[in-house]
Amino acid sequence: MLRFGVAAFEGAKTDEVRRVLDFIDRCLAEGDEYVTSAVQVSFVEHYGYGPNEPDSFLRLWPAALRAELGR
Repeated sequence: MLRFGVAAFEGAKTDEVRRVLDFIDRCLAEGDEYVTSAVQVSFVEHYGYGPNEPDSFLRLWPAALRAELGR
């Protein structure tokens, strides 16, 4: 999902970016322990390690996702 979100961001597909971020945020808030762990590890913790993951994309993240970066 992270790669998909970054690709949508790079392509200026604002609606897709918002839908991805809303979905990931909802998974973090409402998912079981496996889903929240997947979000924390695959989406949040790996942010910044791949190519083309700018801070401008990070600024669009919902507050709960950004808060996970500091954990």
